[in-house]
Amino acid sequence: MSGRHLWALMILSLRDPAQAARWLIGLGLPMGARWTGLVLVAILAVLLIGLTANLLPAQDLSVLGRAMQAPLPGLAIQAGTILLIAALTAWVGRMFGGQGSFADALLLMVWLEFLTLPLTLVQLLLLLIAPVAVLVVALVTLVLFIRIFLVFAATLHGFGNLWAVAGAALATLFGVSLLLGAIMTALGIEPLLGTV
Repeated sequence: MSGRHLWALMILSLRDPAQAARWLIGLGLPMGARWTGLVLVAILAVLLIGLTANLLPAQDLSVLGRAMQAPLPGLAIQAGTILLIAALTAWVGRMFGGQGSFADALLLMVWLEFLTLPLTLVQLLLLLIAPVAVLVVALVTLVLFIRIFLVFAATLHGFGNLWAVAGAALATLFGVSLLLGAIMTALGIEPLLGTV
């Protein structure tokens, strides 16, 4: 895929996420290419997180925050998060009668992560020149992520009701957050940002 096609797919993902999802799934990429994509986006995300963390005061980073900017732990956390989201997207969707596979869910989540990287880079640049604007870009990034995720998940499983998908996603997020929060608390791990 050329740079021009990549750019066109990024624009399509913002304008019509359902069509972009169908196009990606229709590529029929081998599983090896999907795993490679996972590793590449995780590496890029860790690099950007590391650059951003270096611009923040050290006392603003918790144990998890410092782990995220370290190469191997950061890569494991980033890739593991994408894998978890892909697995839950496939599993929960199939629980409600969807037909999407884990392989296609992984492809869509890798692409979604890739879409957020340019906006993360914009946040990094704004942190240097206009820190107040970072919050606005972060909010826009979050809204875009949620919208595209919901459309991707609905398209993956053939669902037509985005509100139902949003409800299932919110319930899953709440349940997983409680579980992970309990595990992290038991292990003595702090949130990403906070006092040390």
